Amino acid sequence: AGSSNSAVLAFGDSGDTDIGRVYYYNANNSMHFTTNANDRMVLDSSGRLIISSNGTGTNQNNYGTLLQVAGTDSSGSLSLNRYSANAFGSYIYFYKSRNASINGQTVVQDGDALGVLLFAGSDGTDAAYGAEIGAYVDGTPGSGDMPGRIVFKTSADGSESPTERLRIDSSGRILIGTTTEGHADADDLTLATSGTTGITIRSGTSNYGNIWFSDATSGGGEYAGYVQYNHSSNALNIGTNGTQNLTIDSSGNTTLSGNLTTS
Repeated sequence: AGSSNSAVLAFGDSGDTDIGRVYYYNANNSMHFTTNANDRMVLDSSGRLIISSNGTGTNQNNYGTLLQVAGTDSSGSLSLNRYSANAFGSYIYFYKSRNASINGQTVVQDGDALGVLLFAGSDGTDAAYGAEIGAYVDGTPGSGDMPGRIVFKTSADGSESPTERLRIDSSGRILIGTTTEGHADADDLTLATSGTTGITIRSGTSNYGNIWFSDATSGGGEYAGYVQYNHSSNALNIGTNGTQNLTIDSSGNTTLSGNLTTS
């Protein structure tokens, strides 16, 4: 074919000679795959594979990813399905090497991104980022050693730059609103803001809000100590050793089971 034309392999029947086609468009060096006379898949000159329900064979995002799916309905989605008689499901696999050659092995470094999921929406002009979930190296890696953390980011109102809101670090600690853990004796969950900070436990109007202190997975050890709010009576209860020892009722009256010791 000519330099601005296409070389075509067509598939048809006696009623329609252009049902399916595979053609190479020389003008932009792209390979097209057509069904029912519409482009469904395009392999462009950069090696990007674009799957589309409406014939759009152009780059769909700023990153120019090698695999792109576009559609005007739920067809613009990616479905992973696995059928097997075992406990395993489908996977999305992310891999990172610092080697500049494909299949080359160079160890990654602390802070390197292992993989990121980006969420974007049109702001009327282009794609604006609203949220991000990423996995990063969280320490010094080595042979058989890859410490990692997961980071959740969202964009504030008036911004299209996601900011970290929550992370789970390589020690399993959860940090919300901060990248620095709390006191060593209470750093499993750390919350931080630049102003007043708190936790809300919202229960039913006739139920309890509870904080349990446990040293067992069953029996009384699961609630050896507790702080409990009774919404039916609007009373605050505090218990130790599995026994309710202090109650402050809705009027502020205090009932103490045991002795009051001062020093």
